[in-house]
Amino acid sequence: MVRAFHNACSHRGVMLETRRRGHAKEFECPYHRWLFDDQGQLRACPAEKDFIPGFDKSDNGLAQARCEEFLGLIFVTLNAATPPLREYLKGLEPGLETVLMGDGDCQLLGYHKTIIDANWKLYRDNDGYHTPLLHKAFTWLNWQGGKGSQIITEHGHMAVTADLKPLSDTGVLNDPSLLEFKAAIRAGGEGPQAKTAVIVVSPGTLISKALDLPIIRYALPKGVDRTEIHWTFIAHRNDDPEMLQHRIRQANMMGPSAMISLEDAAVFNRAQKATATQPPNTQFVKGYRPGMNLAEAGQNDEVGNLAWWDLYRRQMGFERGGA
Repeated sequence: MVRAFHNACSHRGVMLETRRRGHAKEFECPYHRWLFDDQGQLRACPAEKDFIPGFDKSDNGLAQARCEEFLGLIFVTLNAATPPLREYLKGLEPGLETVLMGDGDCQLLGYHKTIIDANWKLYRDNDGYHTPLLHKAFTWLNWQGGKGSQIITEHGHMAVTADLKPLSDTGVLNDPSLLEFKAAIRAGGEGPQAKTAVIVVSPGTLISKALDLPIIRYALPKGVDRTEIHWTFIAHRNDDPEMLQHRIRQANMMGPSAMISLEDAAVFNRAQKATATQPPNTQFVKGYRPGMNLAEAGQNDEVGNLAWWDLYRRQMGFERGGA
């Protein structure tokens, strides 16, 4: 059973664990040496004999957060009003199955972390329109004609899927195998391994599979114009050494300092600088038509952002602006 706890002592709120990951059976607060076990229970505290009568350690364990699992991913929320996970993710299941290679039987490849000089909401804005225009690699893979779809949910999430074609060796790349769909080839060109998907889970998580590389990213605001992006790269548990090495090479290509994400970061930085000097000036959203059903959105449209911004407006208590 998986549990999640607030990383704060129940006595004075001091952070207990500073390591990013690891294993531990106990957690001791450095301030007053209260000791907790891995079930969140308070096991010992110095000078307990001096506490008020009736003090009960079982009433002073770590505060627990809600957590639920979907295809091997653990989702944690600090908001008690958040709907159950299956309800919250409704509509995203096919895209998540694509990213998690059908069964969620995944293993960790590694992590990256990077800083972009832009507001986190610029990072959250995502669309299929820019993909083949900003990112040359996706032009080679026929994103624009990828026969895909876009799903927009009531919780402001978005899932874009596409069937891309393998790269033809035109001599542009010294090593075209970098852009191969090895997993799709092994699967006979069918099933989740043969598809590409980008899922945006509001407010700031992106779960995607481009080529043969599943990626989980989330944005942590560090200021009005600064955002920390955490990357997690995963592989299938049954991958052989050749496939693992292939996914690692693609991780280097797709990571924060590589040709795909470096292009995104540069554009976000430009947008941040421009927005700081003038009022927001978005006048056009590709694919939008007055009165349209958002379910009609296509793979290369921008309308998925409208549902997200409307959710953000309502959660923040903002009035809808006039036309």
